[in-house]
Amino acid sequence: MQIREQLEQVFEQALIAANEDGTLELPTIPEAALERPRDLSNGDWASTVAMRSAKIAKRNPRDIATAIVEHLPENDLIESVEIAGPGFINVRLAPSAFQGVAADVRAQGFDFGKGTLEDGPCRVNLEYISANPTGPYHVGHGRWASLGDATARVMRHAGYDVEEEYYINDHGSQMNNFGNSVVVRYQQLLGVDAELPENCYAGAYVKDIAQAIIDQDGDKWLDVDPEERLDYFREFAYDYELKDQQALCERFGTHIPVWFSERSLYVPNEDGVSKVDFALQRMDEGGYLYEKDGALWFRSTDFGDDKDRVLRKENGEYTYFTSSPVARPCWLPGVIRVLSRSCSASWSTCSAMASPCA
Repeated sequence: MQIREQLEQVFEQALIAANEDGTLELPTIPEAALERPRDLSNGDWASTVAMRSAKIAKRNPRDIATAIVEHLPENDLIESVEIAGPGFINVRLAPSAFQGVAADVRAQGFDFGKGTLEDGPCRVNLEYISANPTGPYHVGHGRWASLGDATARVMRHAGYDVEEEYYINDHGSQMNNFGNSVVVRYQQLLGVDAELPENCYAGAYVKDIAQAIIDQDGDKWLDVDPEERLDYFREFAYDYELKDQQALCERFGTHIPVWFSERSLYVPNEDGVSKVDFALQRMDEGGYLYEKDGALWFRSTDFGDDKDRVLRKENGEYTYFTSSPVARPCWLPGVIRVLSRSCSASWSTCSAMASPCA
């Protein structure tokens, strides 16, 4: 029990005692309503219960405050009490109160301050880092890893059932761009005059991946069908970078149990329906979709967003918003999904979202 709660019990006992002996006449016992004083020179805690009780007690607030103070039971928490102004009751804690907290911390160890939720267990899917598997981490990813991991620990300590997730952004044009970049570096390392495309990954690590393919397969991919070669290089590079990211997370001390592939949301089941298809169908049935300028839009403002979001662009390509914030929660029944990362310079985005297709 926290010090504030203990003090509230002491005040409650004083109010009950004053009411029972007739010093006060209160139809119900009010809450102590302790708060930190703005000016710490007034004490550690202050109560406004006397002023809030004046009307029902039909007494002057200072008289009520005096009655409460005179009926305070003996305790080890309070060193002194002062009545101030119109009826504030200022409390100074005894040194033993602070020493007691230190003793509790030592006795309870990592369980100190552990909480429980009033409404019972609440499952939370906490997604963080979730970088594209197209290159090494940068300093910002380390920041997201630290804050995401810390958020998970704090939420568990508060009583939440937290599942940490890394959402692998392995769907979309960036994966083909990555594969093509490795193809060009592969050709260059083998003496072919090839130029990097406009949308490419030009970091030195791309050469390392191309060299790894050469070490494994030699020049066998020089004269292969371009589509077949791109498929192989894209998947090789994807696996290479993903393993590197997973290893770095472990070395950093961030142990994420769930690595969820964005691609899996687009894989059709035996009936030919993907998870994205299912989510869009449910959303359409609920009236949350509309078409405008050849694109498919989600009425996300119905859920508190500042603007509606495009789910499918004019060219038929799905946006990132379709899979992560919309389709992914459909497969997390009864779970609050929390996105604890931001692609901006500051780690300020932390939004909980209930799926519109639930």
